[in-house]
Amino acid sequence: MIAAFSAAGLTPLYGGVHSNGKTHMAVIGFADGSYIELISALDRADDSEFWWKKQITENGGPCGWAISVSNIGEKTAVLKNLGIPVKGPAYYNRRRPDGRLAEWYLTFPGDRGWGAVLPFMIEDITERELRVPPEAFAFSRHPLLSAKDIGIRGISKVFIAVKNLAESIDKFRRVFNLPDPAIIDDPRRQASLAHFPGFPAVLVAPGGRDTKLAQRLERFDESPCAYLIEAVNLPALAEVFKLKEEEELFGAKIRWLDPEGILGNKIGFTEIK
Repeated sequence: MIAAFSAAGLTPLYGGVHSNGKTHMAVIGFADGSYIELISALDRADDSEFWWKKQITENGGPCGWAISVSNIGEKTAVLKNLGIPVKGPAYYNRRRPDGRLAEWYLTFPGDRGWGAVLPFMIEDITERELRVPPEAFAFSRHPLLSAKDIGIRGISKVFIAVKNLAESIDKFRRVFNLPDPAIIDDPRRQASLAHFPGFPAVLVAPGGRDTKLAQRLERFDESPCAYLIEAVNLPALAEVFKLKEEEELFGAKIRWLDPEGILGNKIGFTEIK
């Protein structure tokens, strides 16, 4: 994955082994504190269970998303009171290659995979920059340029593949106290999309049983399927990354880094509104 992302222009920073002893990671950290975490198994022959095992062993691309919170115990209690099943808060850590220990708490809501539909919550114990250094990647096509130099701010939207759009909308409205979303039918993607203004998640439901999205849902269940990175100057960034076709979605212009995705990771850039 590191090689594939580097070839696309974003070289991640290796971050070390998780406290489960089963997985390790690399990170693409952005200036606004958001990040893309690449995760893989230490041993592909390991038959034991670990998080996101199916996506990892079958190159499933996106498998979860997270939000940073304070007072994670209180936030967990709120979810329980809403009738949302939760696991946590629980303690985790990761030993970095420089020997320093990053520590945090996690809570996993919902009855799907970890952060598959509802985001899992994370509260840092040690300094956040220890776990996710800002601008923690190299822009491999122009090594002397930083994310700020090329106008990348951070993650803007996460697209979540769901089986039932109405049920998922209701769940997000209850948990996050959201208004009614804007909904569009997208013939190009053979899907229906629901977008809550000002909220970072877009819900996507397949328009038929034979679509690529339906096949992904059948294989990996409900989970993120794409994400967008916010750009200060989309035309300039498109020139740097050699981005091709431009489209518009929910009033914002989008250009995809690779139409086929990077090992299943569908990543695009969007203009700052």
